[in-house]
Amino acid sequence: MLAAISQRLDGAHGGCDSLETSYGRYFSNFDTTLIPIPNESDNVGSYFSELAIGAVILSGGGDISPSLYGADMSEGGVYTPKRDETERGMIDNAIVRGIPILGICRGMEAINVYFGGKIRKVGAEELNHDETRHEVSILAPSVKELLGDNKAEVNSYHRMVVGADQLAPDLVGFASSPDGTIEGLY
Repeated sequence: MLAAISQRLDGAHGGCDSLETSYGRYFSNFDTTLIPIPNESDNVGSYFSELAIGAVILSGGGDISPSLYGADMSEGGVYTPKRDETERGMIDNAIVRGIPILGICRGMEAINVYFGGKIRKVGAEELNHDETRHEVSILAPSVKELLGDNKAEVNSYHRMVVGADQLAPDLVGFASSPDGTIEGLY
């Protein structure tokens, strides 16, 4: 299967598209060939019309522009509007074509924002989500059944989170960390 995957955009003003090599290694286990989508593509749809894309993967890394979810731009962070635009185009094309979307870390946040949800910085009273491993509770019975457990250990490398009160209206949280932030959604 061919899967379109978004790339990190290193540098706020242009820079270089990059994709962690671990994505290629991991998804090759599922007979999936990744098609990296450049952040400078003015026509994301051409990849979908010219190739038999069977899935969309929104990769991790970096922050989503706060203007997309009505937050203050002074929060600090490195924002890449071209990546935001590319990922929104990928989601648009996936929806029109009925293609499944997987969001990893920032990608999950991008899906939530796309559907009208919000994200925020991790609060001082919350669990550290930056370069750590922690347990999550599996909330959805169907996912508990799939995993065979109601707990799972995950790694975290992010400073932004989806709070339980920030979930987009049409999305369901299926995993949460001990501080109540959403760690998985559909």
